[in-house]
Amino acid sequence: MADMSDDLEIFCYGLKTDFLGQFFPGSAALLRLAEDIQEVSGGLCWCGKKATMNTRVDGKGRVLKQGAQVLIDNQEEIRYIGLCYQHWREGKSHG
Repeated sequence: MADMSDDLEIFCYGLKTDFLGQFFPGSAALLRLAEDIQEVSGGLCWCGKKATMNTRVDGKGRVLKQGAQVLIDNQEEIRYIGLCYQHWREGKSHG
């Protein structure tokens, strides 16, 4: 895509990091090569701060920090929420 950008305007959007705070391979490549990065406004953490972390939580609201990067055929009650960095680091999915 970077080579095609001389002739085309290319717009990409998506998550930068997974629930562990690690870059997705494609996101890392896009960020490395992008000439212009504009953040799309997102949600808020439960505390009101900007949600910067994609967070995996189980059915009881516990923050999960281990497991496969991609879940396929998830049999558990897993969901994803946005948290500010502080609450992601502390593992607090609610107040």
